[in-house]
Amino acid sequence: MRSILSPCFTSSKMKAMFKLMLDCAERFTEYFQSLSVAEQTENQAIPQEMKETFTRYATDVVASTAFGVEVDSLNEPNNSFYLMGRRVTSFGFWKAMRFFMNILLPKVCAIFRIRFLDDETMSFFIGVVEETIKVREEKGIVRPDMIHLMMEARKGKPKVEEGAADDETSISHVDVKTPVNITNMDIAAQAMIFFFGGFETSSNLMSFLAYELAADSDVQSKLRTEIEDTWNECNGKLTYEALLKMKYLDMVISGI
Repeated sequence: MRSILSPCFTSSKMKAMFKLMLDCAERFTEYFQSLSVAEQTENQAIPQEMKETFTRYATDVVASTAFGVEVDSLNEPNNSFYLMGRRVTSFGFWKAMRFFMNILLPKVCAIFRIRFLDDETMSFFIGVVEETIKVREEKGIVRPDMIHLMMEARKGKPKVEEGAADDETSISHVDVKTPVNITNMDIAAQAMIFFFGGFETSSNLMSFLAYELAADSDVQSKLRTEIEDTWNECNGKLTYEALLKMKYLDMVISGI
């Protein structure tokens, strides 16, 4: 599975998925623009819980890039995908115990059917993946996300092409050669790993970033200038290449 997923992180694959992330970012921006209008209308500030807001944005990005579905968690706060995602990442004592038992004693957990996720949550995410795959196979839909990559892997296992290393990531491009047996459960499991890994980590990073920028006006001013300059150079249409050239943004994020 590792050899199949490694092509996801080449520059070419990230560039293809960048449009999906950009769509989520545009909705995120529009949400705050609507808040600004509402504040002017009501002549008072509307408080926002930023960690919650960033978590909803991260949900939309992971849902789009990993599960291949479009959700709008900011304007539809009670959508099923977001609520189920919160259940996955909300840890109580017994859930934490099941999590560590599955890591430390996987064979015992398999024998006694001790799962990290409850049946309802598992059924929901597996159902999302199966429905997405069914619709794409029936209608021939192609979308540059993780689901599509793993669907393609069913037809052939990625093999590294000699001398085709990616410039930005130093990961080789791949070609489809040997068929691989991948079930819908395998695809759902990998999508869940991406969701679990990106849901809280991304929102936490953005929360700390927002705090640090609010606390340091000089850094905030320099970063705003770089963003505005890049935005003007792109004529209001941000590109993957332009994002990679934003050195100060990279420095700020690396410093969190």
